[in-house]
Amino acid sequence: MKKSVWPIIGADVLLAAFVMTALFGLSTTPAAAQDVIPIQVSPSAIILSSAHSGPVTVHADISYSAVASGTVLLYCDRDPNPIKPYITFPDDRGQLVAKFRLGDVIGILGTISGRVNVTFTLTGDTNAGGSFTGSDDAMVRQNPAPK
Repeated sequence: MKKSVWPIIGADVLLAAFVMTALFGLSTTPAAAQDVIPIQVSPSAIILSSAHSGPVTVHADISYSAVASGTVLLYCDRDPNPIKPYITFPDDRGQLVAKFRLGDVIGILGTISGRVNVTFTLTGDTNAGGSFTGSDDAMVRQNPAPK
């Protein structure tokens, strides 16, 4: 004699499972999350007319091995266009470091007069299919502070 599983499970449970699948779908991969991470922009005071022509460095609190490094971008709150780093690498703790040419950063700052606080935002994708973002403020001014 052949027994059926249907009476044991119950038609109501099967109907509920069907409706839930139809409404919400079944997914084998979870939705990609966006992680908010701490970052630090260095130098914290960018002086545009200074002899310092070194890079702007962003240290991010995310494992370098978790980052799809080709997706890393830097935005500022003064321009919607991002810039790409000229190099990314892990620091001595294995965290992401991204370096940006000062000329590229100046290009997204626009006209600066006096002293302005600028919010920089670093974004990128992770190798696991998610993304990350982090923001930090830096002071930007045209001339060095008077002595």
